[in-house]
Amino acid sequence: MVSVLIPCYNHEKYIADCLNSILAQTYRQFEVIVCDDCSADQTVAVARKQKEQFDEKGIPFLLMESQKNQGITKNINRMLKEASGEFIKIIASDDMLTDTYLTEMVLLLEEDPSLNMIFSNGYRVMEQAVYPVEEKYILEPIMDTIPDCKNNMFERIYNLNFIPAPTLLIRRCVLTEVGGYDETIGIEDWEMLLRLLQKYPEGVGACERNLVYYRVNSNSISSTVSNPGAWKRIRFMHSNSAAIIKKYKNQVPRRVYHRRIWSLHKEYLIIRLIAFVKRLKV
Repeated sequence: MVSVLIPCYNHEKYIADCLNSILAQTYRQFEVIVCDDCSADQTVAVARKQKEQFDEKGIPFLLMESQKNQGITKNINRMLKEASGEFIKIIASDDMLTDTYLTEMVLLLEEDPSLNMIFSNGYRVMEQAVYPVEEKYILEPIMDTIPDCKNNMFERIYNLNFIPAPTLLIRRCVLTEVGGYDETIGIEDWEMLLRLLQKYPEGVGACERNLVYYRVNSNSISSTVSNPGAWKRIRFMHSNSAAIIKKYKNQVPRRVYHRRIWSLHKEYLIIRLIAFVKRLKV
């Protein structure tokens, strides 16, 4: 059994596509848990309507609603408490899976008990992409090449989180063992990767196949620094990245910590400088 967890917030335009991609999975031993973080739009109504299709197929579907906005990590931990699957798949409500994602990823974990989690490659797609995704909406692969996962993974992920979070499939037992997600930090996937690698430094594997569609939207950092929503995201990522770097600074050599925190601040200053220059040109 796989538990597919979907945290969502104000994604009425996208959540139907996300759920349709899950309903289309060739692997059928899964349950779906959706947790809405007090959306101000019709996200819950769309999810409730989609639930009918899962009910018709006999696929367990739980829709949870937060009475106030709590943030993604609290909602993920709420869903983990309800999950009954051996494997955990977390996907944002604006992303999508290819129809063979669960089939291929579960098989790889079952074949190698030493792996606690596995990631794949995927595609970046345009904001207006719908499921099933047509080729004209595909921008590029998320990664040019799949990195080696055998040597010094903790320090490498500390320096650069190269594992695409939307592609991860994790054994539920190890998430339970390390105590769930840190609710004080917003970048839940990077912090959890470091915590898992700290305990199981060789427990991660990779699949070269493109199995996920990652939506690039107008509020993403990769879109534009002139967008107010993107700026809010940039500040969020900077502050939470700094918190993670400091949290695990004693697990790496001092020089690695100082280089990493300086690099983070430098990147943020460069982005601000570029945005300032663009405003002067307007």
